[in-house]
Amino acid sequence: MDLTRRQTEQDERMRKLAASEQELQHALSQEQSRNEANAQKHSEQLQALERSKDLLIAAITDQLNASRRLHQAIVLEKDGLMKNIQQELLQAVTQKGEVEQNLTAALESCHKSLSESKRDMHILRREYNELAQNHDQQIQKVRMWYEENLLTVA
Repeated sequence: MDLTRRQTEQDERMRKLAASEQELQHALSQEQSRNEANAQKHSEQLQALERSKDLLIAAITDQLNASRRLHQAIVLEKDGLMKNIQQELLQAVTQKGEVEQNLTAALESCHKSLSESKRDMHILRREYNELAQNHDQQIQKVRMWYEENLLTVA
């Protein structure tokens, strides 16, 4: 009987082992299913992250390109303004030079006219003095003639 009891106990242990193995197989199968589901979920999340990364890179690239275009436009505008300022300064300097030349010419003309006027004044003064002297001499001659003729008539 001992052998039968041992055989029964061994059969019982074998059934328990088989049941445990089945439970382990079932648990393993469930764990594999969960792992596969998690792997699928992680794969989808990774793909979504990749798409987000690509979209972010594209947005950053667009922003960078827009910033470069803006910088280039600012540089061109600054260069254009600088050229305009340089042209206006050159024109102002040229006009200032022309004005200075005109003022210098006008000043020289005034100086020349003043010099001529002074010379003419001296000439006129000399002529006036000569005329005044001639006039005095003529008056003196007329007086002398008058006195002579007055004495002769008397």
